[in-house]
Amino acid sequence: FAKTKYAELPIYIKKKIAIVIVLLLKADLLSTWRTGFSDIKRFLSQGESTMHLWLKILYYIDEEIVNPTNASQSELNYYTKFKDYMREHELKGLVEVWLKLLEYCSGKNEKSSLSIAKACLKMVSVYIPWIDVSFSANQRFLKLLGKFCTQPATCLPTLMCLQSLMEKGMPP
Repeated sequence: FAKTKYAELPIYIKKKIAIVIVLLLKADLLSTWRTGFSDIKRFLSQGESTMHLWLKILYYIDEEIVNPTNASQSELNYYTKFKDYMREHELKGLVEVWLKLLEYCSGKNEKSSLSIAKACLKMVSVYIPWIDVSFSANQRFLKLLGKFCTQPATCLPTLMCLQSLMEKGMPP
């Protein structure tokens, strides 16, 4: 399904699928679905449409859990535990995946690859403020930012990443 049918779905359905997966992770990651991220990552090899799904999931995690608009104190406490779990158990693997996606896209000028890079950079820009600086202010990532900054399709999200790094207050 992921390889053949997902690519054909309308965008609004793809967004809903990502949101449902995020809601499942939100409800179950800390209790019954500790392998949630690794289970989902397995689909990345299915093609570019699943790469987009993965990035949408990560982006909606930021919207739904990291920076929620309306949340009670008990929900905020739970979200803090969720982020702590991600930092402790998942972030290293997540960062490696997004670096590999960016490296995959960096040598290509195809519209689909640039679309993946753009989505990935946009997602990374919202993670930078709350993840360890070593994941974003390193030679490997900064070199990729340099490559994407020169391409019109990816320049804006690249600058968003650089702005997030600057706002984090990290030395040059």
